[in-house]
Amino acid sequence: MRKSNAVLLATLFSVCISAPGYGQDRELIGQGSQVFDTWCRACHGEPANPNDMIGTQRLQERYQGVMPAKLEDRTNLAPIFIETIVRSGISLMPFFRKTEVSDVDLEALKAYLTRNNPN
Repeated sequence: MRKSNAVLLATLFSVCISAPGYGQDRELIGQGSQVFDTWCRACHGEPANPNDMIGTQRLQERYQGVMPAKLEDRTNLAPIFIETIVRSGISLMPFFRKTEVSDVDLEALKAYLTRNNPN
């Protein structure tokens, strides 16, 4: 009986560990959500009308439904890609200096945007 309980607990623990985002610090993900709200949502949120959220609109045009245009819905964003785009910019998106998005905030943003990625 004890052995089966230990096996059950070990199995549940391994399932929880492998769940998306579990291995990441929940506080870091929460901080990343705040960074996204401050710096990203204005362009990359859910558009209420055709003139809103230019970043989401451009990604909708680019991906044509092959993958989600909303960054928060993506499951394939690599941390190095996020860092490169934030620090270098791309197309209409400006780059962000470390005085705007600190390295700590960038780490949090990467944790937030990759929280749904499969392990």
